Amino acid sequence: MPENNLLERGLEQLVAACEAGNLHVMLDADALPREEQTLAHLFNRALAGNRAGGAAQETARLAGLKSILNGMEALICVCDPESFEILFLNDSIRENFGIENDGVGHYCYQLLQGQAAPCPTCPYAKLLEEPDKTITWEHQEVIKGSVLRKTARLIDWIGGKKAHLEYAIDITGVRKTQQQLEQMVHESKHINYLLHMVNRVSAILLQSTAAGFEDDLLQSLAILGEAAEADRVNIWENHVVDGVLCCAPWRTWCREGFELPEDAAERKDIRYSEVLPACKETFGHKNCVNALAADRPAAERELMARRGVLSVLAFPIYLKDEFWGFISFVNCQSERLFTENEEKILCSASELIAAALVRNGMERNILRLETKAGQIYYDALTGIYNRRFLDENLQRTLGSVARAGGVLSLLMVDIDHFKKYNDTYGHSEGDYCLRVVAQTLRGCTTRADDYVVRYGGEEFAVVLRDTNKDGAAVVAGKILDNIRKLNIPHAASDVADCVTVSIGGTCGKVAHTQDGEDYIRCADEMLYQAKQTGRNRYLYAPMQSCAQHAYKPPVNASNLGNALAGITMMPVLSDGNLPSAAQVICEVGAHALNVHRVGVWLMSPDEKRLQSLAYFSLATGKCSVQDDFDISARAQYMGLLKTRRVLAVPDMRQKTPLSDIAQEYGPQICALLDAPVRVRGKLAGVVCIEQDSCEKYPEKREWTIEEQNFASSLADMMALAIASAGVNDDRASARVQ
Repeated sequence: MPENNLLERGLEQLVAACEAGNLHVMLDADALPREEQTLAHLFNRALAGNRAGGAAQETARLAGLKSILNGMEALICVCDPESFEILFLNDSIRENFGIENDGVGHYCYQLLQGQAAPCPTCPYAKLLEEPDKTITWEHQEVIKGSVLRKTARLIDWIGGKKAHLEYAIDITGVRKTQQQLEQMVHESKHINYLLHMVNRVSAILLQSTAAGFEDDLLQSLAILGEAAEADRVNIWENHVVDGVLCCAPWRTWCREGFELPEDAAERKDIRYSEVLPACKETFGHKNCVNALAADRPAAERELMARRGVLSVLAFPIYLKDEFWGFISFVNCQSERLFTENEEKILCSASELIAAALVRNGMERNILRLETKAGQIYYDALTGIYNRRFLDENLQRTLGSVARAGGVLSLLMVDIDHFKKYNDTYGHSEGDYCLRVVAQTLRGCTTRADDYVVRYGGEEFAVVLRDTNKDGAAVVAGKILDNIRKLNIPHAASDVADCVTVSIGGTCGKVAHTQDGEDYIRCADEMLYQAKQTGRNRYLYAPMQSCAQHAYKPPVNASNLGNALAGITMMPVLSDGNLPSAAQVICEVGAHALNVHRVGVWLMSPDEKRLQSLAYFSLATGKCSVQDDFDISARAQYMGLLKTRRVLAVPDMRQKTPLSDIAQEYGPQICALLDAPVRVRGKLAGVVCIEQDSCEKYPEKREWTIEEQNFASSLADMMALAIASAGVNDDRASARVQ
């Protein structure tokens, strides 16, 4: 029991230390023996914390999106189109339905409609069949009696999945206005015609979309101007200039033969006193102005005459209770006071325009959000999909193909000697080369389900669904030929006088147990062999024959997370054998980071020496023990170890406290990454990661944030092993010896 308690305390430290790590595999606690379930739950807590930290950027983006949707007056609901589970409700819809919580996880048909099952006419199924379709309908609420105009579509949601977006706009006022208009049809032929035209405008604006709103609005102004027998119809937008409220013409219709005054035609900001002097106060009370120039004071009459105005009817436009501007119907060839019924009808028309302006603004915001959501999956330089798209979609593709019992081919493509190309022609030409190659690769895939991804740097991935090895060979051959036909000069290439590519490919019948990394690993191994055997060629191997152990996986967050998960499940961390634990940490770290060497050192009790526990070489595949390292004169290095999370030196040519230390081991080292091992807040050792100069890293290696986090996690694992073994700072040296 004491040992179990000690191990639990160690795992508690793991929970705290790994919250910023990259773990990706949950433990099935219920499947473990009872005495191990508590420890499994502790590990899962660490993983949950890690996922929360790793998703910080995604959470921030989701929070921003929710903030925008919450600022809209529309009733907005985002649901999973297959399970009907609510993903998001904005404040307006929760207030409308009296929902106190966020609603997430509830079924929309239960929470919003009070039904036990989805409605048979629910548009979700239709949208899944036609994902590009937008469905619009009207719905009358039984209890409140309000009329909602609903619009549904599929959008890209957070995490790369599709979501059903449904937003509703209360058009009760519009419908009531239409009913009132219908009651006045009998008053006169002119009123009847005016009503008919306003109804026509209502239909146009209600059916208008963000893409066609400008044309629909101008058409509506023309219809209203003709029906109201006006010579000009202007929509004016308010602006504050030097603390003074001004207005400027925003959209205008003029009857043939009539033009705007010069300042209005140029859309200049004009003071209200120079347009309709007495109207600002009237508009402030949400009243209209119906005036003859002859009845106005002399100064106003003169101002209206200069603008060619004999009579005017103007209505304020309020958007969300804010005075946005006004719409004016102007007569320039005859004096005419609009009747009371005309005022009511045209006032309703102005309200239709105000509602359309609000709705258009909301739809534009939604379209802008959809555009931003889509942009996260595209590479800014080449315009093709990026690594994030591959990471989130390859596994989904494999699952779909596996369910159909199909095959999948994957090609890894690398531009030959691209570093030499950059060094010879410059980075701008290198960027051009990447763009041209990316578009050529995309042109070699013709099916909608195939996609090309910029995997990183000059490396690309081509995913070919339902394509056997012969089909993959055809695509690979087309890529090789088309790249050569580009005839992009490459004087520094050892292969040809133009840009060429090397391709590695794999194919296999997809099983549910396979992972996307299996295909990438096999194709990348073939790419490596293609480059080793002369480049400018295509090599293929079926999935089953790929040598897993000979391959060094590319460094990414998924691989590093899997490596950490593998270490945590090894009993060696808690059995009290520190050298064995250090060997595991070194070997797994070297393979995961694809570096030349990884070593674990313990601090001596007098803090003057670092004592070697394990030192693994990737080249030999063996682990050894090195001589003690004297740090008594390394005060600056020790100070950094005690205060930093990691010490990352990408270029050993630069003068740093680690540079002198590395040179004692050998000048071949080009980059170092050291992670302090702390036990109970005190420096107990260090994990040293060494990168030698090589073809991939001839001079330096930029350590990514993921790699630095991984190194820190290795140090935390070593600290856990020390704590689990009960080794304190005074006994550490003796225990190792």
